[in-house]
Amino acid sequence: MHARQRTFVRDAVVATVVFGGLYVLALSTSFQSLQIPGYLVLAGFGVLEEIIAVEFAGATSSILFVAYVLVLGLTGAAVASLVRGRAWVPDSGLAWVRPGVAGALAVVVALSTLLAVSFFLTTS
Repeated sequence: MHARQRTFVRDAVVATVVFGGLYVLALSTSFQSLQIPGYLVLAGFGVLEEIIAVEFAGATSSILFVAYVLVLGLTGAAVASLVRGRAWVPDSGLAWVRPGVAGALAVVVALSTLLAVSFFLTTS
């Protein structure tokens, strides 16, 4: 396996863990400010579930949510590799976890932007 592929897989695993952690944090804390990123992940899944999987329920919905989180993790890894490939981030001995976390947080920002735009367009 090439170093670039190992890096992508590592970033995908880190980003997926970040999304899982945001989900658990949203469910387990009562401090509302910490619930917001996890809520954005759940809101994105709700929109996706409405569009694609209206007929799914129960266990199938859980499987679909896990697949959704995995796709978000892969998207976060793609963002991290794009940033790394464009040399926007200098190679100065960054911790191995930072690019995956940054990619995951970039996806959360994109989800929040899409949610804000949808609220803006659908409400009066």
